[in-house]
Amino acid sequence: MITAEEFQDFVPGELIFDSSARGWREVTLKGFRYTGLEVTIPPLESYLIVLYDRISKGGTAQVERRYGGPWQTGMVEKGSLTVHNCGEEAEWRWKYPLEVTHLYLDPAAVKRVAEDVFDKTVESLNIEGCIRSYNPSITRSLILFQTELRNQGFGEHLYIDALKNQVIVDILRGHADLVFRKESSSGSLTVAERKRLIEFITTNIHQSLQLTELAACVNLNMYSFVRRFKSTFGCTPHSYVMQRRLACAKDLLSSRSVPLKVVAASSGYSDQSHMTRAFQRAMNCTPKELRRSLRPLP
Repeated sequence: MITAEEFQDFVPGELIFDSSARGWREVTLKGFRYTGLEVTIPPLESYLIVLYDRISKGGTAQVERRYGGPWQTGMVEKGSLTVHNCGEEAEWRWKYPLEVTHLYLDPAAVKRVAEDVFDKTVESLNIEGCIRSYNPSITRSLILFQTELRNQGFGEHLYIDALKNQVIVDILRGHADLVFRKESSSGSLTVAERKRLIEFITTNIHQSLQLTELAACVNLNMYSFVRRFKSTFGCTPHSYVMQRRLACAKDLLSSRSVPLKVVAASSGYSDQSHMTRAFQRAMNCTPKELRRSLRPLP
């Protein structure tokens, strides 16, 4: 599948603006000026929303597309939207010059927002493509993306994330076909899920473990994961990971040859002081004091 950066290789046009250098997460904004074209677009790895900014001939233009079958036709004007699904090859053609804004959305972001909205794990997600759609909320969001790209205001990345999530919610409302995974009837993690999760935490205990990573390990959204984790282990994921870090550190402390700073790093603490505070809270002693008690000096 092709990326947003490779799209221009297959649909040649003049690039007007591009957010690629701004480091926006899971979303890319590009503007193009096109002549009349007939093109074949390989499957895209992103969802694509097209906003028609300017149409040179009479304010409207006929756009045609084909997904392996007969050609479909739609009339677009300024403010119209086209939605292009990811993973599908398509043929497009139009006769007259156009100026458009492209918004490329990462499918992982769309799936995550869908799971957060519905509080269910998404088994499959399909965005129905269309030649012409009219959605004032999406159009307004794309214009705000353009404005932010030009001005680069305060709190840019938080603002872009908010716009991205708004567009995704609007797309889910009007264009999405969702199939949700059936949850375990017991409300707990399965034996296989517990085993996979424990192995993942044990293997990566030296790293910072994010809730999203733990949920992804068992293919659940965060809310379902936390609920089922607490039902299974009797504590929150954060508490469990903290317990495993302490257990790992205690095991390493039994060997006097391992420096305390190595114990801390190997157990996932940011530094030795972080480990000391964790021990004092949980065990009312420091790692050094615990090491002495585990193996008294002769």
